[in-house]
Amino acid sequence: MPASILNLAFFQGLVLLSFVGGMLARRRAGPQADLNRTLVRINLIVFEPVIVFWATWGLAPDPAQLILPLGGLIFVLWGFACAAAFARVFFSRGALQLGPLRRPVYLISGSLGNHGFTLCGTLAFLWLGENGLGLAAIFTLYFTPYVFLFIFPYAESAASASADGASRRTPIWRQWLSWNYLPLYATLLALALVFGGVPRPDWQLPVHWLLVPTVSLYYLTLGLSFNSRSWLLNWPTIFSFAAIKFALIPAICGLFLLALKLLFAYELAADYEALLWIMAFAPAATYSVVASVLYRLDEDFAAELFVTNVGVFLIGVLPVLAWWWA
Repeated sequence: MPASILNLAFFQGLVLLSFVGGMLARRRAGPQADLNRTLVRINLIVFEPVIVFWATWGLAPDPAQLILPLGGLIFVLWGFACAAAFARVFFSRGALQLGPLRRPVYLISGSLGNHGFTLCGTLAFLWLGENGLGLAAIFTLYFTPYVFLFIFPYAESAASASADGASRRTPIWRQWLSWNYLPLYATLLALALVFGGVPRPDWQLPVHWLLVPTVSLYYLTLGLSFNSRSWLLNWPTIFSFAAIKFALIPAICGLFLLALKLLFAYELAADYEALLWIMAFAPAATYSVVASVLYRLDEDFAAELFVTNVGVFLIGVLPVLAWWWA
């Protein structure tokens, strides 16, 4: 199987080497904002649209697939609510050091999960095969409307309300016409072909190898963005954030699946349920850093939240998931 080529140990090593390489390059050459943007756009324009289009086109038409993005929306809204509650309770007691530019970063990071191909999407491929990769693409259909209709307006409002406020908002229609959203449009086109009854050609596209540059570029970019010479987080922040990602969101996943069975007498297909569990344990997403950069929030704090949470996932959570899956 293709998944045997890109196994879990190889995936973890690829993530680590790419991130450390980017971090060392930053130390040697300093911040490289233009290079970062170029690497991100290569991923979004060259690799991800091809991967998502091919994997999604190979799915069998099933209206039940709409449950997947609904689950994704429930996960991110619940994460935002939990982060808001933690920020209110623990900040009032002095445990969380959240100023006006950090509190919105904490809430946004608590909401968005790393559901894309560069982490949980790849895990879906490793554990569920190419079908899992297509289901992961459908799961993330919630992402663009949620980010641009809720997260970005919230980030702009928070930035404007802070002492350093002032941000310029790009019209939503122009954001949606950006080349950055080719993966979304590739997914929609593939779904149109699926439900239109157009069969996918019987070609052997090396999806497993296309994931290698995608993952490498993603974590190389993260390493180039991470300032390892400063540290802003304290232990209550790290632990409370991990509790949201690896306990409270999986708990709502369990309740969601239980409600489908008990209240609606609906039994999800095994691969759909498995995908929801994989996504429920997703760590922080890079778009929390993107939002912080765009709206002049505390981007160093956002990068540290992201790196720390992904590190906890790779070292402490992923091995347990792999053991559970086995």
